[in-house]
Amino acid sequence: MAETIAERDGVMVGELYVSLERLARYYAAGVHMPSNMHLISTPWEPRALAALIEEYERVLPEGAWPNWVLGNHDRSRVASRVGPEQARVAAMLLLTLRGTPTLYYGDELGLPDVAIPPERVQDPWEEAGRDPARTPMQWSGEGGFTTGEPWLPYGDLALNVEAQREDPGSTLNLHREPMTAGALARALASFPLMSLQVVLLIHWQALKLLIKRTPFFVHPAKRHYTTQS
Repeated sequence: MAETIAERDGVMVGELYVSLERLARYYAAGVHMPSNMHLISTPWEPRALAALIEEYERVLPEGAWPNWVLGNHDRSRVASRVGPEQARVAAMLLLTLRGTPTLYYGDELGLPDVAIPPERVQDPWEEAGRDPARTPMQWSGEGGFTTGEPWLPYGDLALNVEAQREDPGSTLNLHREPMTAGALARALASFPLMSLQVVLLIHWQALKLLIKRTPFFVHPAKRHYTTQS
């Protein structure tokens, strides 16, 4: 698989739930971006997050391109994990960390988990409780995903793309606005002091490691990685 992707100048992304040390080894195995899911499971506390960032940067092979995953279809949505206000802080963190951000659909709207009636459950492993994070994307106040009946119910339809696109202060536009210095300052200015401390402390802790690494992206298919002892 790795050879085929390399021949086509492609990029291999691996969905992996492993320790950071094991994650780093996949670079040498030909996986260009072994998915770093640890933001999902790390306690939403400044020092815990800063420690995660520092450790991840430490174990990355030389020249390896980092990536960060804040949400996926197997875990509760970020707005439900940390609350709607802190979900905006989490978005700022995801979009300003060094590396490729992975955004789970609906998180750019601040969608929370949706309660699923027993008769609507679709997940074959019902006890895992994954359906609340798998509801349809909400494109409009009517839902907009389909003209028929979606496989799972919509959540609060006030949270939709159509409405948030017109609101400069919406969670959607927080994600869409280019991350210029001015945009970053305007976004941070809307957060309470404690939220600012979260973002700034995490980046301060990681700064000494980030400045040692290549600040620009080089296509990973053109690199060679070595494992760290």
